[in-house]
Amino acid sequence: MDFENMQFIHGQRTIVSIYPEKLVRTLDIGPTMQAGKTEYKIDGAPKGEHRSLVIYDGFSSVIDYQNCQFVGKTPMTAVPEPAERIARELVREWTTGAGSGPGQQPGIMMIAGKEPTKNELAYLTNTQNACFEWLVLTARAFWDNHQYRNINEKHRIAGKWLGLKEKWIAEVGTEMDKGTCAFCYSPMLDPRATICAVCHKEQPAKEAGAPARTLKAQPVEGEPFKTTAVPIIPPVAHPQQPAR
Repeated sequence: MDFENMQFIHGQRTIVSIYPEKLVRTLDIGPTMQAGKTEYKIDGAPKGEHRSLVIYDGFSSVIDYQNCQFVGKTPMTAVPEPAERIARELVREWTTGAGSGPGQQPGIMMIAGKEPTKNELAYLTNTQNACFEWLVLTARAFWDNHQYRNINEKHRIAGKWLGLKEKWIAEVGTEMDKGTCAFCYSPMLDPRATICAVCHKEQPAKEAGAPARTLKAQPVEGEPFKTTAVPIIPPVAHPQQPAR
């Protein structure tokens, strides 16, 4: 096969989520060297199920400083973005925020293969339970101290996930449809809000331009997974290298 007929083979990585609410993030990455935008979506997973999102290699655009020869013109050049880097960026953004820390975070991770193992699902369950238990304890403290405004959708999602029926747990909506803070990634209380209620930072204006393509997770076929959530060592999300 000659060089002109060679085809680019995309690399891919898989993100798995057991988080009960929809996750959405738009990145300045496109499938071709023209770059663009891609919207990544994972629907909320009912308890006992999971959702998988396959991430492919892409391209981003950066300023080509070597060819900036004319004033007023900003040439751009394409930069390859590996699927693993994109997946890690999405996981970081979706798991950063209140309730996240060592051994506890929303149940979202990049897995080693195409399908999650029982150990990976058990790890997701453990870390999400620990995160949600911390959020519930925090919400109870706010409630007892009459700091009701500090209780947000994340607290209510945690309480509902853990099966609690307490006064501060209202009906959980799809908080990601209202948008998330561009700085602390907390859910916005209203889609028209311009200031985050958590970090109090003003949100950047939405950019106009070509619509983003969408990558959306699909429901997993088969029986829901069942696992005893016991502490385990976090799995290493790296593909196995062939033996030499």
